[in-house]
Amino acid sequence: LGAIVGGWTCDKFGRRTAILYTDALFLVGAIVLATAPSYGTVLAGRVVVGFAAAVSALADVSYLT
Repeated sequence: LGAIVGGWTCDKFGRRTAILYTDALFLVGAIVLATAPSYGTVLAGRVVVGFAAAVSALADVSYLT
């Protein structure tokens, strides 16, 4: 799912902007994980960080080459 949205985001907004969006998602996910009071919140934080990692993997590689 992240790769599909990542491709669309890179095409629509550009790779640099997509990387900045994923950085914000990483930050949100890290805050959710750090303040998680329950197992469900940990899972939600992991989903956010995993989504950001998928988009970042797509945007970073094409930005660096």
